[in-house]
Amino acid sequence: MIRLNRLNRTEILVNENFIEIAEEAPDTVVTMQNGHSFTVQETVDEILASAHSSGTWSRFVKLTRLKGSVILVNLSFLEMAEEVPDTVLITQNSHSYTVREKIDEIQAKSENFRNGVFE
Repeated sequence: MIRLNRLNRTEILVNENFIEIAEEAPDTVVTMQNGHSFTVQETVDEILASAHSSGTWSRFVKLTRLKGSVILVNLSFLEMAEEVPDTVLITQNSHSYTVREKIDEIQAKSENFRNGVFE
């Protein structure tokens, strides 16, 4: 579990294994695998560091959407990624996210997270 703070400063515990995506736009909105979402004070980088510190088995990658916002994606919930020509990610809940990174970059970032390298 990781500690996060809602915008009203209420501290919450979140099971990082169930985070589907977190997006900074400009506040950070965390969407869980079950579809529930909430806004927190932490940045995507802070959530990423907390998840790694907790020893989570989840595989997070930090990516950039076409509009420029930064997202943190849990690859455990990724059903498929396709370059058409932009890279489209489809999650188990049929959520769709278009990102700037190519499939090879996403795979490399996944390996880097496992090794403690955050990009």
